[in-house]
Amino acid sequence: MSIVPMVASPTSSETSNLSLTGMGTGIDWQSMLNQLTQVSEESLTPYNNQITTLNTEASAWSSFSSQLSTLKTAANTLASPTALDLYSTNETSDSSTSASSLLTSSASSTAGIGSYQVVINNTAQAEKLASGSFSSQSSALNITGAILVNGHEVQIASTDSLQNLEANINNLDTGTKPSGVTAAIVQDTPTTYRLVLTSDSTGASGISLLDAATTDTLGTLGFNGTGTVLKNQVAGGAQSDGLSSSSMGVAATLGISSLSGNVSINGVSVNLDLSDSLTTIASDINSAFQTAGYTNNPASVVSTTNGSTTTYNLQIAGMTSYTDQSNVLQALGLVQGNRADVVGVTGSVANTTDGKTPITAATDITSIYGYNTWTSGDKITLSGTAHDGSAVGPTDFAITQTTTVQDLLNQIQTTFGSGVTASVNSNGSIQVVDSATGASQLSVNLQTSLAGPSGSNAGVLNFGSFGQVGTVHSYVLQQGADAAFTVDGMSMTSASNTATNAISGVTLNLLGADPNTTVTVSVNHDDQSIETEVNAMINAYNGVISYVNGQMTYNSSTNTTGGPLFGNNALESIKSQLESSTLSQVGTGSLQYLSQAGITAGQNGTLSLDTATFESALSSNFQDVAALFSDSGSSTDSNFQYVANSSSTQSGTYNVSVSQLPGTGQNIVGQIDGENATGQGNVLTLDDSTSGANGLSISYTGTTAPASAPFTVSRGIASLMNSLVNGFTDSVNGTVTTQEAGLQTNITALKTQVTNMQNNINSQTAMMQQEFINMDTAVAQLDQMQSYLTVQLANL
Repeated sequence: MSIVPMVASPTSSETSNLSLTGMGTGIDWQSMLNQLTQVSEESLTPYNNQITTLNTEASAWSSFSSQLSTLKTAANTLASPTALDLYSTNETSDSSTSASSLLTSSASSTAGIGSYQVVINNTAQAEKLASGSFSSQSSALNITGAILVNGHEVQIASTDSLQNLEANINNLDTGTKPSGVTAAIVQDTPTTYRLVLTSDSTGASGISLLDAATTDTLGTLGFNGTGTVLKNQVAGGAQSDGLSSSSMGVAATLGISSLSGNVSINGVSVNLDLSDSLTTIASDINSAFQTAGYTNNPASVVSTTNGSTTTYNLQIAGMTSYTDQSNVLQALGLVQGNRADVVGVTGSVANTTDGKTPITAATDITSIYGYNTWTSGDKITLSGTAHDGSAVGPTDFAITQTTTVQDLLNQIQTTFGSGVTASVNSNGSIQVVDSATGASQLSVNLQTSLAGPSGSNAGVLNFGSFGQVGTVHSYVLQQGADAAFTVDGMSMTSASNTATNAISGVTLNLLGADPNTTVTVSVNHDDQSIETEVNAMINAYNGVISYVNGQMTYNSSTNTTGGPLFGNNALESIKSQLESSTLSQVGTGSLQYLSQAGITAGQNGTLSLDTATFESALSSNFQDVAALFSDSGSSTDSNFQYVANSSSTQSGTYNVSVSQLPGTGQNIVGQIDGENATGQGNVLTLDDSTSGANGLSISYTGTTAPASAPFTVSRGIASLMNSLVNGFTDSVNGTVTTQEAGLQTNITALKTQVTNMQNNINSQTAMMQQEFINMDTAVAQLDQMQSYLTVQLANL
């Protein structure tokens, strides 16, 4: 029995090789298959070309939508009733002082044409307060206490330096509720420093600087003189600073440690505790006055509301004398430290101990540089006039070997009497201060007489001349001040140098003051800006029209169209509607067509503006020009006023009637175009899509009802154009939207069809490929069988 061997099937790799090479059959079936696939895929080309065409159209609509969006923005701006309320200002001076050095101005849409005469007496300025002088800015001040800077507490430790105090104050001028005060150290002499506080804003209110502890911290720092003065005077009395609560403890409201103590108000002693509320403190004051025999209660809490903020003040009527030993009244803001200028006289000679080191109060007089030899009988003769002008002296002051400058200062104070304080300033000059109230006639003369033994050189002791009384120290470097000016002779003030309420719609920027110069501020329509607004709409409109024109062109010689939307009826319709809107008759005045204002259409449909005609129309018929673009309304009865309308409101005359006046708890009741309107306050609004007056709002200012009158509403061309574009681009039913949506639907359907066809081709190709592979495999097996048989037969 013969055995027939099995022929092995080709492996997958062998099959692959066969399929790639056609080795089994020797036929290049892969090329044949590729050609067949290519022929099949050529059927997709028309569909892909159609998709490309539709995408091009969709892109064209998208570009057109952008053009319409630009037009919509421009038309919407010009459709506003105040769109042309654009004004410019001009300033001229009647003197050699230039107007630009005194003020600049600008006008808003609420301004009106006019001319105003402005005289600036003084500009607003920010208050500046200065401390006393200190020999170091970095050494500890050895001062403890607490102060309130514009209502913000600053705690001061004995180890704090002037630099620490500067930083602590500036740290309060940050965040959502800054103090509004900036601190800076200045070097007032080569060897001394002062801390200067500057208000961040101008105005007479200035800086509120109060002691918030029992010690006179501000006095020690040199921000205050002796005594206190009323801080917030009101007619017939005084009041505290404003607090945010009348029921919360004052100290807690201010954010300070509690203060308490006896105060005297017009001689009546009252014990006050700042842990109590403002209401309780007022009650305590009234109780004390009742006990003292007063029949009226002088203290009350009053409130002031500004917007959403309410502040509370303690008000004390009829009382002008306050004694405040524990700074309770000062923390409340009823009184503040005395910051009146210090008046007095200062010696013209700055004495030293060694030619460079200034003398102090502790210096021995015999140690003053230049005083060579002391002799018994050396003296200083004091003379002059007191505060009231009465003669003082002459009084001799004997110099001994141990006499100090302080001894001389004490003698000056004794000789010149109450209210006079003598000291040595940081330069080594003697300074005599007169703190008495009223005009001072103080004069001081210190005449030295050095005996000296015969033949000796006694030297020189000289304190200089003291001159006329004047300011020797200012706590207030610059007084906070409101700007003071007149407009057409009317006196006005402004806390800021930017005055916004002096002339309606006009801002005055006050730069300088000259009471002898009148600046004329002229307000006129800003023709250039108005033309810019109108041209913005014209250019946007022309962009739309030119785009459509470009799409619709046809070149017969090349048989080509201008764009993918050539012949599109929807695009043509949009252009036609827009062109019709520019030809509409609008308004009820002398100008009812754009052409009457110099705006005309060319042969290609684009608009152009004749500047001369337009400016002439603005000058003679401004309101009519405005009505050409924006919606407006009027009635034969001036009690009926136009408020607004919607895009669906149609131009026309409608009857409006009022049957019930607005009042407390009730709105106006009435009809527009014979239909019930919705009342809100004194405004009627019609919501009826069947009426041409739909969306029209009219106010009624009359005082009688029933009342009725015809009301004419006119849609401006910019408003009409804006409504048209809104309709074209409506997200649901707009022409552009539906065109784009239709294209996308077709594109999606075609893409789906192409995908399905491609899948079918791929499937057929795969099937034929497998058949060719199977054929190659079978042929290869037969070849192997033949080879085997040939070998076997040869061996027989």
